[in-house]
Amino acid sequence: MVTPPTAAPPTELHDKRSWSLTTSASQTTEAVSGRVLAGLAGQHPEIVGLTADLKYSNRLSDFAEEWPERFVNVGIAEQNMVSLAAGMAAAGKMPFVGTFAAFVALLCAEHIRTDLAYNNLPVRILAHHAGITMGYYGTNHHALEDLSITRTMANLTVFCPADAPSIRAGIEASLDWPGPIYFRLGRGREPVVYHDGLPNFAFGKAITYRDGSDLTVITNGLTMAA
Repeated sequence: MVTPPTAAPPTELHDKRSWSLTTSASQTTEAVSGRVLAGLAGQHPEIVGLTADLKYSNRLSDFAEEWPERFVNVGIAEQNMVSLAAGMAAAGKMPFVGTFAAFVALLCAEHIRTDLAYNNLPVRILAHHAGITMGYYGTNHHALEDLSITRTMANLTVFCPADAPSIRAGIEASLDWPGPIYFRLGRGREPVVYHDGLPNFAFGKAITYRDGSDLTVITNGLTMAA
């Protein structure tokens, strides 16, 4: 008599323990974005937030809770979001727009180039889940080409933070930056690398993590922790 195979236990595709909503400088990348913006908004009335139906994925919900009158959820309309942000920036605001990197860099490439970069408007793009960090969600959610696309655009600054402290430093530094910025974020599970923060952070300059004389390793973004 043949014994039928035992059914395998169900598998959780998303580990609920892999992220935290704790609001601190060492929290997940996306979560710290919303908290930092919420904290800065009191002294900077020009800050506004926009998202394309992903405020919980990028934690801009934390900003929306404190400043609902300065937050816009455009729905699943990423291209409209970028163009709306351009108009708001032209009127004196500093929009922070958040959505998946694959959507904003590829779907909105023309809008970023023509509406933001060409006019050198101070819009900050929080492009989260870059690279293949979306994993099993599939090819349409993977952003492998975003660096190639955004780096070719005149006036557009590209910043790849390694962890929560570095994105905090980048957001704070962006308040004095004149043109658009593309923040290339991971999934928010990156370990903290810069435990003491980055008090001397500046765009356009490399950050020396460790000195040496025999080998130079250059990296960026979430691969820093590797």
